[in-house]
Amino acid sequence: MIIRKAIPKDFEKLKDIKKEFYLWECKKDPKLRVEFANKNLGIRLGKNLRQNNVSFFIAIEKGEIIAYSGGEIEINPPTHKEKFKGHLFNLYVKPDYRKKGIGKKLILKILHWFKKNKIKEIELYTKADNIKAQSLYKKNGFNDYYLKLEKRI
Repeated sequence: MIIRKAIPKDFEKLKDIKKEFYLWECKKDPKLRVEFANKNLGIRLGKNLRQNNVSFFIAIEKGEIIAYSGGEIEINPPTHKEKFKGHLFNLYVKPDYRKKGIGKKLILKILHWFKKNKIKEIELYTKADNIKAQSLYKKNGFNDYYLKLEKRI
């Protein structure tokens, strides 16, 4: 298995695994629109791959992308001491490859990218019921910071 930074020529294969991840999320989150996977996902990914403040790392085995992580450098609100923050916005490992340390390796790659860009704080969001993801993130040094509550009216 090879883990490396994604480049524009990885677009189609990366789009396929991002779509797989998004459709998996749609099954768990009724607020998400399934049609986004077909209409907008590729456009957004194409833009992201050309931005300097966004990076994807991919895990490849036998020519197939089996996992990926994505991160973005964002501007903090003016109330924060640090001007910029990192946002780990995606981490997905195909089901057959889970529990093999791939998620951890992808987290370490994206953290290294943030450090290289002088980012000192990283945030991520995960669903409250996604205990496996929360466990992985906490094992890799992430801690609870905010709690978001919602109510539909």
